[in-house]
Amino acid sequence: MRRRAVAPLLCLIVMIITSLACGGGKTSPQPDQADDTPPAATQAPAEPPTSAPAESEDTDRASPEPGSGEYDTVFPLPEDAREFIGEGGEEPAIFQTDLSLEEVVAFYRQALAPQGLTEREILTVIEDEGFSIVFDGWPDGRSVVIQGVDFGETTNVSIRLEDV
Repeated sequence: MRRRAVAPLLCLIVMIITSLACGGGKTSPQPDQADDTPPAATQAPAEPPTSAPAESEDTDRASPEPGSGEYDTVFPLPEDAREFIGEGGEEPAIFQTDLSLEEVVAFYRQALAPQGLTEREILTVIEDEGFSIVFDGWPDGRSVVIQGVDFGETTNVSIRLEDV
């Protein structure tokens, strides 16, 4: 019983630490969806990148063009992603979405499988307050770690590459 209470707290702590490590980034609110269709990925590359992105002189990489709905990240994001914090490319990303925990998990299962990534099910934890899932198969050998915490009306999501 105590383990159940520790897992969401651990997810929250990891997300806060990741947020601090990202340097705070800028955020940009996105307009609400006009219809009831399920959110789609704003970016879902056909294949994961084979090398790290080139460094840029641009220091404001996390801020999208106003109204573009896209962020500088290799990770697929739900269409309603907002409050984005990240430094771009393969760097960790944190965002909020109106999707439920179950919908976020389903979104990433659907978005990452076509890229050749496989869920390491033994590490999958899905509870009422949060989730953690790991996908193997990134070209450089690292794993994609996705964690989410239910904040009531929104879900806070953290996605990063890690040696697992």
